Amino acid sequence: MAYGRRKRKTIRTRCALLACGYLACADYSWSGPLPPAPNAVGNADTSVSPATLFLELTINGRQSRNAVPVRQAGEEFEVRREDLLDAGVRREAIRCDEQSDWVALKRCPEIRKAYDSHALRLDLSVPPSWLGEQRLSGRSPHDADPALGNRGALLNYDAYFNRTSNRFSVTSLWSEQRVFASQGAFTNTGVARWISGNSASVAGLPEQQRYARYDTRWTTSDESRLMSWTVGDLVTGSQTWSSSARLGGIQLGRDFRLRPDLVTYPLPQFSGEAAIPTTLDLLVNGYRAGSQRVQPGPFTITDIPAMSGAGEATIVATDALGRRVATTLPFYVSSDLLQRGLADYSASVGALRRDYGLQNFSYGRPAASGSARYGVTDSFTIEGQLDAAGAGATGPFVLAGAGGVLKARMAGVLNGSISRSDSRANGGLQYTFGYRYTLRGFSVGYQGTRASEQFRNLGSYDRSDGLRPSRSSDVITASLSTNMMGTVSAGYFDLLAADSTRLRMLNLSYTRPLRGGISFSVSANRDIERGQNTAQIQVIAALGRSGNITLGNQQSTNAGQYVNYTRSTPTEGGLGWNAGYLQQEGESQEDLALAWSNPYNRMEAGIYGTSDERTRWGSARGSLIVMDNELFVARQVSDAFVVITTDGVADVPVRYENQLVGRTDNDGYLLVPWVTSRYSAKYEIDPLDLPPQFRVQEVEQRITVMRGGGAVLRFEVKPITAAMITLVNSDGTPVPVGSDAVETETDQRATVGFDGLVYFEDLQTLGALAVTRADGSRCAARFQLPDRLSQVAHIGPLVCE
Repeated sequence: MAYGRRKRKTIRTRCALLACGYLACADYSWSGPLPPAPNAVGNADTSVSPATLFLELTINGRQSRNAVPVRQAGEEFEVRREDLLDAGVRREAIRCDEQSDWVALKRCPEIRKAYDSHALRLDLSVPPSWLGEQRLSGRSPHDADPALGNRGALLNYDAYFNRTSNRFSVTSLWSEQRVFASQGAFTNTGVARWISGNSASVAGLPEQQRYARYDTRWTTSDESRLMSWTVGDLVTGSQTWSSSARLGGIQLGRDFRLRPDLVTYPLPQFSGEAAIPTTLDLLVNGYRAGSQRVQPGPFTITDIPAMSGAGEATIVATDALGRRVATTLPFYVSSDLLQRGLADYSASVGALRRDYGLQNFSYGRPAASGSARYGVTDSFTIEGQLDAAGAGATGPFVLAGAGGVLKARMAGVLNGSISRSDSRANGGLQYTFGYRYTLRGFSVGYQGTRASEQFRNLGSYDRSDGLRPSRSSDVITASLSTNMMGTVSAGYFDLLAADSTRLRMLNLSYTRPLRGGISFSVSANRDIERGQNTAQIQVIAALGRSGNITLGNQQSTNAGQYVNYTRSTPTEGGLGWNAGYLQQEGESQEDLALAWSNPYNRMEAGIYGTSDERTRWGSARGSLIVMDNELFVARQVSDAFVVITTDGVADVPVRYENQLVGRTDNDGYLLVPWVTSRYSAKYEIDPLDLPPQFRVQEVEQRITVMRGGGAVLRFEVKPITAAMITLVNSDGTPVPVGSDAVETETDQRATVGFDGLVYFEDLQTLGALAVTRADGSRCAARFQLPDRLSQVAHIGPLVCE
């Protein structure tokens, strides 16, 4: 062991001598001393002359990954002002050397520097308030895709028939005719009705009409300004404390439905400062709502999930060293408010509609209506209503009202309004006031109205039946919901009608989910004016895809027990049914219905009633669509639709939001009739099932469809004419690998592979090849494709000579 230590010591001694000799030689050859060692981190050599360095600039630990010029004179550094601005420093924060393009760091005592000569980096630390504010939000008011709409026509229909035993039958056909284009949509709705039976049974029914028109209008929108125009039959805008009226005329107004992703009510915002790069986790009411990476400087979190009521938000900040700081802040959100500076309005002018649903073209006095809301602050929204109508028996009519919604910090939301109506004969006042508070499973609210006997609104001013607004109303509601106890709800309703008829009712209900998909509910009602009580107990058991069964017992003046079984029709189509039985006052009633849904319509039929009198009924609902010069038969289209086309290629799978919705028909079309308008949805086709002779340019697209319209979405599926050609020399040997081949008719170029194989696409029936061999020699060959090409053709061997 001692010998080994002496040997290692000898080796170390020899190495030291060799190193000294090397350094001596180096000193002799350089004819001078060694260069100085690099400066230590943050310690510059004052003896060095002023120089310009290119260093990476970091601000509060935020790396820029870019080299910028830095002037160094000993321990003093100067940085260009524009480089500080590019790194995130606010212009107004840099108050030193304001007249120069270069900022001397020694003149800015707030800036701390550290120079790392090994990493070629200059680290600066500035107050967080010097950095620009970061708004952490996933929402943007300008990122919505423009809505598309192609020319087309649509007919929605709903046919219904019922017949009561030995009495009469009613047949009706509701229809909607819709013609649309990118400029807007024209719609017309109405119902045709036929009634037959003996004169005694038909006498009590409404007057028979062949066709009753409901609404005819043209609508168009301006997405950039969130505005819509309507010409034709319309409903005037109103506030919660006013009423609407039907007019025939023109309407212009704000339309937030053009942007379903836009949250119009104020959401809470949380601000703070980060000295170094930090990760922020947001928890809302104990649930993780998101995570964001923030750079040094002030920040504001605005990407809060849409919610309502009181709650708590916890912000957990984790820096690069793993240190965590949690801050909890309370908030209150109400959808009754508008964001600060946001306006909602509607203006209508025309003639009052009379006998709606009874007379097709019955219009009365000229009228105008205006309604507006404006977010003064995030806590206060002001509201206004102004209506006017032409002179009638009581003279001209004018109604003016003003109101507002106020968030009382964390205590809930208050609302109130005052309105006055005037005509030549009389005038009246109406007051409304209310309060609502919501907190994670608990809510309580009150809404009251008081109106004088002479008060009128635009909807009741021109009515021949004398219908007037209620003189007073009081509504009190409360609910409490917990995971353990279920949901308890209570309500009190007090209504005094214009004819002094009063309704007072108290309602209590309790619902609780049980194990195994079973829920239990009980409700009780008390009619205080009549002194009548009603109670109901109900048990609902979910049977998975087989449906659900409901058992109930009702105690009132008409006490009874009932059982009902329901199986809904599957979304993709199929059979569903409903069977019910009611035993009441010694008499039984049965209800049986079947429903069948398919890609073309939805049909239902059933029978209900007692043993003495039964009613049989049936219905069919669907739509007919003309689009892209094609006729489509589909289920009823309530909003918008999309026609997928694959350029005539059949049986191509189509997916909507990653869900298979069908395959293209023999003409290469597939209709998706239940599209949500103004929503950027993803559509894709699956090219794996396509034969090899087809080429797909794009397999996935996103589009937004205008409301009430339709769009054609084209996927280019083109057949390709491809061939694998075998080329041989005149002696029968394959053309050498790497030879250059050019198809002269299409000017395509390819490289010859093993065994003389070369591949070309999009060929013509007759073609020619020009080949340059690897050794520089040239040859040529001609070919002809088969008449019917269902896959890649194999041609050859062809002699290239």
